[in-house]
Amino acid sequence: MTQVVSDATGFQLPARFVLPPKDQPILAAAMQAGADFLITGDKVHFGKWMDEPIATRLGTLTIMRPRPFLQFLERKRPL
Repeated sequence: MTQVVSDATGFQLPARFVLPPKDQPILAAAMQAGADFLITGDKVHFGKWMDEPIATRLGTLTIMRPRPFLQFLERKRPL
């Protein structure tokens, strides 16, 4: 299921996530919402954490680029 969430309000990213100010609310919202995946093409800023599970208070978040995510979905649900 896909769900759109708004910016995280009052959520502080853990110190290990050093991101430009424009990217901080994106990761914060995904973590606060308990997202399973954050899909982004921004490998410059998010590349360090791509494909590595990130523990959140609600589970695990994985940051992926679009193509690997679609390939993951195809393997999970063969047509």
